Amino acid sequence: MTTTNKISESPRKFDAEELAIRQQQARWAYSQTTQSCELVRGSIPKQFLQVVIDHASDGYLLTDYPVDTSPMSYSAQMRKPEHVQEVELKQLDEKVKTAYLSELEKELATFKSRLVAQQLENDEIEQQKKLEKAKAKRLAELQREA
Repeated sequence: MTTTNKISESPRKFDAEELAIRQQQARWAYSQTTQSCELVRGSIPKQFLQVVIDHASDGYLLTDYPVDTSPMSYSAQMRKPEHVQEVELKQLDEKVKTAYLSELEKELATFKSRLVAQQLENDEIEQQKKLEKAKAKRLAELQREA
């Protein structure tokens, strides 16, 4: 019996720099997608324009995304105001941090289970060697007696 899963590495540790990079990437994705926007709709032109005006007065801005002017289904993406984006970005940072910590915890749990399995295997090998030595010793005693 040989040890097949010898653990030579240690689990990753929390790295504030890696967390900052992950948060920066998530913030960039947020700013480059419709996550930082709100879809405004109206079924008739006047209703749609009123919704756009109301949102604009609250600080929303029109984006470069296409405006849908299909009859009975008018819609446009409007960029959320900075104060709304900052709140969402803080929530996003927390979500990324939680996911990163969860990932590290899972890796640690996997590492521990692999370590236990390796120790059990080493114990089995040791027991096997002791058993073989005892058999060899007993065999030698029996041969001397005979």
